[in-house]
Amino acid sequence: MRFFAQIYFYKKTIGGEISTMVGSEVYRWSIIGLGFGTVFVGLICLIFITKLMSLVTNSISSKKAPAPEESAAVRAAAPADSGEIADRGAFVAAVSCAIAETMGKDVKGLRIHSIKKI
Repeated sequence: MRFFAQIYFYKKTIGGEISTMVGSEVYRWSIIGLGFGTVFVGLICLIFITKLMSLVTNSISSKKAPAPEESAAVRAAAPADSGEIADRGAFVAAVSCAIAETMGKDVKGLRIHSIKKI
């Protein structure tokens, strides 16, 4: 850095006075430029590092956990698209249990009049 300073900080004599204003202004702007350059290079490196990490984690997670297949029992328990519920009593029991839990009451205190698909 001393060699750099010697190149730009040569002293000129103007009217018998020694002036270093030109050299010091160049030095100030070079420090500012180096600071901004370092910050932006660091930020760009962080962007690339995070993109690389996301690619690595996505590739590991896709290899590690393949998509689970639906079992026959789950497919049979799922209601048909026709709007018919296979086991209406179990469905009403599940809905009433969920409502009672949400309301903080006992299931025996609930009376469900009708259940409609929205």
